[in-house]
Amino acid sequence: LTSPEVIYDNQIGACFTFYYYMFGSDVYRLNVHEINSDDAANPNKLVWQRQGNRGQFWHTGHVFLEPNTGMGDRRRVRLALEAIVGTEGEYGDIAVDDVQLTDSTECPERSECDFEAADLCGYTTNYNVSLFRWRREQGTKDGPDHTYGTELGHYMIAKDRESDKDES
Repeated sequence: LTSPEVIYDNQIGACFTFYYYMFGSDVYRLNVHEINSDDAANPNKLVWQRQGNRGQFWHTGHVFLEPNTGMGDRRRVRLALEAIVGTEGEYGDIAVDDVQLTDSTECPERSECDFEAADLCGYTTNYNVSLFRWRREQGTKDGPDHTYGTELGHYMIAKDRESDKDES
């Protein structure tokens, strides 16, 4: 899926925002490429990528398109969204919606966090703040997570200090 030519302010850059849906056992990868015929060294640059089943939910994607001050005030590019299914290819859907390009000096790194990544999207826990301790868990012991709705997903749960000690 390739956009028409889009033009953005090359002095500050732009933020490409979209919603994406990736669900099913054969979902493999969603890529966003910046296609720039003026850049002979790198005319087709991979600028964003997500892989695997993301659950039956829409997620927000953000791509910051860097300024290139040596190429004039306005930059002309096309954006290509590439959906790739797994080897079987029968059980999975990849969809995109509400694409938007805005002149901007930055994109939010993450406006949402599903806690699937071990880095917790930059969130931190402070054990001394309350009687409860936040911890990343997986499974259905406390109910399925919101992202996948199965035992595969991760979520954050606040456990009191006493029950936390018992589980160590």
